[in-house]
Amino acid sequence: MGAIAASFARHIGRRFADWGSKAYQRNWRSSPARRAVVLGLAVLRQPGRLFGEATASFYTSRTPYAADPAVPLWSNLGYWAEARTAVDAQIELARLLGRSGRLAAGDELLDVGCGCGDQDLLWLREWNLKRIVAIDVTPLRVELARARVARAGLADRIDVRVGTATELPFGDRSFDKITALECATHFNSREDFLREAHRVLRPGGRLALTDFTPLAGSPPSPADRLLQRLARRLIGIPAANVYPAASYAARLWRIGFERVEIRSIADHVFPGCMRYRAMLAAGRSSSAVVEMEARDFVASQWNSAWHDGLGLGDYILVTADKPRIPTSPAITSSG
Repeated sequence: MGAIAASFARHIGRRFADWGSKAYQRNWRSSPARRAVVLGLAVLRQPGRLFGEATASFYTSRTPYAADPAVPLWSNLGYWAEARTAVDAQIELARLLGRSGRLAAGDELLDVGCGCGDQDLLWLREWNLKRIVAIDVTPLRVELARARVARAGLADRIDVRVGTATELPFGDRSFDKITALECATHFNSREDFLREAHRVLRPGGRLALTDFTPLAGSPPSPADRLLQRLARRLIGIPAANVYPAASYAARLWRIGFERVEIRSIADHVFPGCMRYRAMLAAGRSSSAVVEMEARDFVASQWNSAWHDGLGLGDYILVTADKPRIPTSPAITSSG
C-alpha cells in the first residue's frame, strides 16, 4: 500500500510540474477552482501558516541552507531588461535599487528585510559604503547572512541582526539611506515601517524600495477576493498593505517625505521571472540561460501569477526623501 501511495504521489507531482511549466510558459489565467485546489494543498502541507508567524515560517521553508557562504541565495524576482540568468537578473535588481537610492561612499545604510545578505555585500563593494546595518525577521536568513559577511571579512562594516521593520531599534536620525528590496509587502504594516523609516533617517536621507501593488482596474469578484486573501495570509502579506500606487504615494507624503516617486518596472520583472519558473518546472538547471524575446516584455501578459493569485499585479520602484529642513507632514487623502 505504501509503495502504491508513493507512486501515486510521484505521478501527481509530475502532473503538477508539467502543468506548472505550461502555465508559466503561457501565462495561463488561473481559474478560482484551480487556485482553490492549490491553496488547499498548501494548507494541508503547512496548516500553521494560517495562524502563526507566516512571514518568518514562509521564508524559513523556502530558504535552502547552504553551508558554503559562496553559494548565492538571492530571492528577488530579478530585473530582466538585459540579464538572462536568474542570478544576473537578481543582481541587476539590487543594482537598480542601489542607484535609485543614490547610495554613495561614506553612507550609513539600513537594509530592512535583508534576506541572506547578498545585496549588502554587493552594495558595500560597489558603492564603498561606510557601514550597513541589515535586519531580517527570519533567524535562518540572518544566520546565513552573517556567514557570508564573515567569509568576506566585512563583519566590521556589515552588522546583521534579527529585527522587525515596524519597530526599528535605532535612535532618531541614525542613517543616511534605507533600502527594502522586495519585502515591504510583508511588513505588518507597511505604513508603520514607512513612519519608522522617516524617524530613523537623517534630514536629507533617502528611502528606496521595490514592492508589489494591485493593478488599476476593476475590483476582483467575491470569490477571487476570498482566495487572494487566503493566499496572501499563507505567505504573510497583511490585508492592510493591499492598496494601489496612488495611495502608496499619498501615505509617504502624509508621513512627511518629499520628492516621492513611484514607477512600475513590471515590464522588466514579471516576464523574465515567469520564463525562469517555466524553465525550472520543466526540469532545467537554475543556472541556465532564460530565452526572452522583445515581445515578451509586456507586463499585462505576464502578471497572472501575482494578479490572479494574490491581487498584486504590479511591481514598483519607490523612492522618497526626508526633508533637510523639518516640515509639518502634508495632509492628503490616503486613497
